[in-house]
Amino acid sequence: MGLTKHYIDIKDVKFADRDYIQDHVLYINKEAMIAKINNKLYKSLELELAFPGEKVRIATPGDIIQPMLKLDDEQGTFPGIFGDIRRAGTGRSLMLRGVVVTESYETTTGNAVFIDMYGEAAEHTIFSKLIHLCIVAVPNDGVELLTYLDALKKSSLTMATYLASLAKELVPDEIKEWSAPKGDYRDAEGKPLPKIAYVMYDMHLKPTMTAKLYGHDALEAFPTILEPYEILDGALVTANHEQIVNSSPTYSYQNQPIIEQLIDRHGKDLNFVGLVVASVHFAMNNKKRNAMIACNLCKNTLDADIVLIDPAVKRKITHDLLHENCDYTPYEGISVTGYPVLTISRGEIIVQDGEFVGEKGRGKFVKRKLPNLMK
Repeated sequence: MGLTKHYIDIKDVKFADRDYIQDHVLYINKEAMIAKINNKLYKSLELELAFPGEKVRIATPGDIIQPMLKLDDEQGTFPGIFGDIRRAGTGRSLMLRGVVVTESYETTTGNAVFIDMYGEAAEHTIFSKLIHLCIVAVPNDGVELLTYLDALKKSSLTMATYLASLAKELVPDEIKEWSAPKGDYRDAEGKPLPKIAYVMYDMHLKPTMTAKLYGHDALEAFPTILEPYEILDGALVTANHEQIVNSSPTYSYQNQPIIEQLIDRHGKDLNFVGLVVASVHFAMNNKKRNAMIACNLCKNTLDADIVLIDPAVKRKITHDLLHENCDYTPYEGISVTGYPVLTISRGEIIVQDGEFVGEKGRGKFVKRKLPNLMK
């Protein structure tokens, strides 16, 4: 089972008297669109365009969404939070590529977050290379923050789904299939490929700094195993408006680069055994709880080969720290920040807190050819 994405490239966006796509240009009736996504909770609502290279700055982006539509089941688009509860990650999804729907929300938190569409800062983000349809919604006086943000999310997802629907009759510019079937994958010499599980952590600290997993608040969710295609297909939607710089906009889930690379490499040089989605909480006990559960899922359920690294640990590398038969290390005396604290191989703990706790002799020599530089 897998996911097939149909991509339609959008190279320009223009306001017009009706909604359609022609010759890679998206035409939108601005007044009709505002009426479609408006909400009685808003004092005012505007649509603005921002283009790559244009001397503009998008202020307080709450989310960035790639327009998409489930071709086989339109009601299952962004399931749970916008569409009906359906299984994401299967069937065909229609994606507009090159244009995004961006929420620009009113905030009093004082967090200065911007997207520069030109200049030096624009060189450091992929979002400056996309065309943004910005929803600028100001709430009525007295509307509670969460109520306002929920309305804004409904507006942005309504627009994202509708825009993709305009391309239903178009011929895709690219069709890509995402599939990573389970199996016993081996290299050319018959050796098992390393079994890789990906633990995808995201920042969820409070109701205005979280995400929605099938419509459920990810803040309170335990780590869980999902098919990787579910994340690529709208199962996870950002609701982190206060600290988007410490989280991921929905666009980044829809195009999650690590998941995409693991799927592409699956069965070639690694065995992608599964995805664990986990939350980074503010409280230390919650961090520890989620880390423990995530590790147990990788070890006992997915049977993954794992190395856990503590990014805060500082070590000076010496030969006596290493568990190997070689009598030297070329890294002797080098100080590093970030060091392995747990190594799991074939479902068994081998090294924990610097101590070898595995069974001697269980390792297998993997013969390799000399690299070209050594010949």
